[in-house]
Amino acid sequence: MGEQNESVNRVIKMPRLFTGMEVKSVLNEIRGLVDECSYGIVLDFADTEMIDSTGIGGLVTVSQQIRPKGLKLVLCELRQSLLRIFTDTGIASFFDIENFGRIKPAAEVSVSDQSEDLRLKIVKEEVEDICILELIGVMNHPEGSHFFKKNMLMSMAKHCKIILDFKRLVFFDTLSIGSVLKISKLLKENGGGLKVCCANSNVKDTFSTLNLNSIIPLHADREAALNSWK
Repeated sequence: MGEQNESVNRVIKMPRLFTGMEVKSVLNEIRGLVDECSYGIVLDFADTEMIDSTGIGGLVTVSQQIRPKGLKLVLCELRQSLLRIFTDTGIASFFDIENFGRIKPAAEVSVSDQSEDLRLKIVKEEVEDICILELIGVMNHPEGSHFFKKNMLMSMAKHCKIILDFKRLVFFDTLSIGSVLKISKLLKENGGGLKVCCANSNVKDTFSTLNLNSIIPLHADREAALNSWK
């Protein structure tokens, strides 16, 4: 692994599909190696063909958890299609990334750092009297929260029923939850409501831990969310 061989003392061979239950397994393995490492942990993606939002969000979370211990996650041998997922959302800055012998070190920032270029894109779609907002990328605070709130308020000028599609949202900062709850309250006061669909396991765990399910319903997909209003 280039010049870092002597410092990095653990390598994890990543699965072909870094999705679903494989994500939990790898994250548990990373956490189990923390006390055995002096520098960090190398994740070898040579055989990995796919990473979903759960996998990316999980890696961001665990990288933030081990950083106070002076440890880093090093991602190596990412194929170009996977590397673009990290660079397009701005998440690449949280990891040391080694591809083709070149090492790009992680930035010394956290998810909540305002200066970090974490990108949140919102795509709007209307289905009759319902507005669907697809969130793509990273929902960080405060930049992501402000951008989200701005788009929500613009949508509320015409719609009181809004669905948030989290299918391509790779990370949801818990500090952004306040913005979501405020919008939900405003919509209910105007006779509408807010629903979420396609959330990955990280978002589901957050909603469950904070008991948000009773305030903002979670649905498996868009169709289920739309049908709940019929």
